[in-house]
Amino acid sequence: MALTVALIRSANTAMGKQAIADVTFDSSYPTNGETIDFTAAPFTGLDAFTSVYTVEVAEGPYTSAGAKLAATVCTRVDYDFSASRVVSTGKLVAYAESATGEATEVANTTDLSTVVVRMRIMGT
Repeated sequence: MALTVALIRSANTAMGKQAIADVTFDSSYPTNGETIDFTAAPFTGLDAFTSVYTVEVAEGPYTSAGAKLAATVCTRVDYDFSASRVVSTGKLVAYAESATGEATEVANTTDLSTVVVRMRIMGT
């Protein structure tokens, strides 16, 4: 499965390219995160990135209906730049609250198909 990305808006500015997108996870979360490709649809043509230097979760996670999620489902989503900042291989990593109250990565194959985050992406 894959992430579903809906581009809300994008702009070229003096500081580079910026985009706002809503990202919905799928029904089988993979260990170490979901790959997000900033060179594939909807980031094509004028909206395509050649490099990414900031990816932040601006809102969420929340449900597709806009409701707050239970802490045991998903409390936080981070962007993992560990792939040497390659715009086609970055990952979104989801975290949930464990029984001890600590944030731990969501388990492999967890259904996160109702989890949505609004992301702000900056690059060139």
